[in-house]
Amino acid sequence: MAKQYVREIKAGDRVESRFFLQKMSLVPFRDPARGVYLSLVLTDRTGQLQGRVWERAEEVAESLQEQAVVEVVGMAEEYRGQLQLAVQEAKVLPDQGPQLFAEFLPTIRSDVRTLQAQLQTTILSVRSEPLTKLLTWFFSQRKFYEEYTSAPAAKQIHHAGRGGLLEHSLEVVEFAEAAVRQYPMLDRDLLVAAALLHDIGKLREYHMTGSIEITDEGRLVGHTVMGVRMLDQAFAALGDFPQELADHLAHIVLSHLGQTEYGAAVLPQTAEAMALHLADLMSSRLKQFEQLLGAGTDGDWTAYDRLLGRSLYGGFAAGKRKRSGAPSAAVSPTAAEVGTRDILPE
Repeated sequence: MAKQYVREIKAGDRVESRFFLQKMSLVPFRDPARGVYLSLVLTDRTGQLQGRVWERAEEVAESLQEQAVVEVVGMAEEYRGQLQLAVQEAKVLPDQGPQLFAEFLPTIRSDVRTLQAQLQTTILSVRSEPLTKLLTWFFSQRKFYEEYTSAPAAKQIHHAGRGGLLEHSLEVVEFAEAAVRQYPMLDRDLLVAAALLHDIGKLREYHMTGSIEITDEGRLVGHTVMGVRMLDQAFAALGDFPQELADHLAHIVLSHLGQTEYGAAVLPQTAEAMALHLADLMSSRLKQFEQLLGAGTDGDWTAYDRLLGRSLYGGFAAGKRKRSGAPSAAVSPTAAEVGTRDILPE
């Protein structure tokens, strides 16, 4: 059976493919005399699709199980502007396991091995002895390293795929480094260490099978507090970590979401805390824009995004600029390319 990805399915398509069954529930029809239908949430690495079993719903529900890979046959149709699948047949595949589940997890755009090498270079660039010891304590542990380099940074908002946490954290490092170049008062080593460690609580906040799910601990405690707990374990293991530096790093982690309504335990109250928050925000927001624009536009506008609270305009895309003859701003010219035109006053 050839795989049909969610992103490629269109209304009118006959679908015969495998999906990860994230959730299912029996839902009463508006007309009670009709009984119930079965609602399915089907996912793969490209997206999510609502499935509906109209006939023999209870019987089919008994044969299925959540958090399993299922083989589905049905017809794609549009209902109130949304694509859904009228499921005719569905069965659980016999051999369930991590290797099969991995096929359905979303992936990131970057090569993970390249990011791992970048991570190593970044850690080695830190000159502060206490922070070097702290980073070494974390990343020399095989279990931590493997989880960190494969974990997602979110369930769906940004960098939501295997390796997403690594990709996001290194982006935060780069934005933080840019801030240091503009504001030398910032402690560069502290910011780099904070960028790498600010989201370590997400190793406990998310659980991956064939989809990304939030753990009970993640819902009850949140990744910022869990991250500080992990830092406290490291400080205790190191024994002689400077208390002032420990407090500052903990403050950065607790405040990196910027506002309490967004999950920050406290507001950023140091220059490094604000710089880290803005670097984190830059990475996450631009990824949201990239994902939404990459999903395609209806004309020049994307679909409305509930999380961003807006549609995005794609009319200034690079391809359209080139077709219209306008210059691309993707690469800045060098001084030699600009030449000696009279632009600046003498």
